[in-house]
Amino acid sequence: MSNTQGQLLRELATAVRFGLVGLVATATHLVSVYLLVSSLQLPPQLANLLAFVLAFGVSLVGHQHWTFAARADPRQARRRFFLVAVAAYAANSLLLGVLLRMADVAPALSAVLAASCVPLFSYLASRLWAFVPAR
Repeated sequence: MSNTQGQLLRELATAVRFGLVGLVATATHLVSVYLLVSSLQLPPQLANLLAFVLAFGVSLVGHQHWTFAARADPRQARRRFFLVAVAAYAANSLLLGVLLRMADVAPALSAVLAASCVPLFSYLASRLWAFVPAR
């Protein structure tokens, strides 16, 4: 196996770990929102915010200790990954708004399309900025 093939396989393994952590964080978010709204009768917006914070914690720990193998300073990574998460949320919301206003696409499909575009941005920003080793 060439060096290039080895690098590609390592990058693919990192991307798969990123996706798995993302799935666990997403499941955490969804289950938390459901439980907070249905069991505690919290307003959906508050439940969503609390669930986002919980899912962010799951995502941060997973990426820091497994996906990117703690390559970065933990405080720097936490701050940067928070900015990545907020930017990803904003990008998702913006894209969803554009699709709802300008495209002839059903709302549910618009939401799926918007959410589907964000993971690549999130992976690249995390891989190239949030979890880079401190200098």
